[in-house]
Amino acid sequence: MNPEISLREHQKNAVAHIIYGGNTLLAHEVGAGKTFEMVAAAMESKRLGLCSKPLFAVPNHLTEQWASEFLRLYPSANILVAKKKDFEPANRKKFCA
Repeated sequence: MNPEISLREHQKNAVAHIIYGGNTLLAHEVGAGKTFEMVAAAMESKRLGLCSKPLFAVPNHLTEQWASEFLRLYPSANILVAKKKDFEPANRKKFCA
């Protein structure tokens, strides 16, 4: 995790709740840090061996924003992000392969 970023207390609690609670709804208001909570929970779950390939399904117009936020929190993470051209019929099979 990026040492220049420290999660707020409610974000740390949300990450713990996601990891240990199983089923979690993050219903914070806009700007409260839900993206960082989900990213941190996914990476911690992977580190703990609870999952191997976390998947986030986000609206098409947010994929690149999510990728930049993900890499801001975990700069050395190896992630696969669908771009607009990957949704074209000719490129779907190649992307999913």
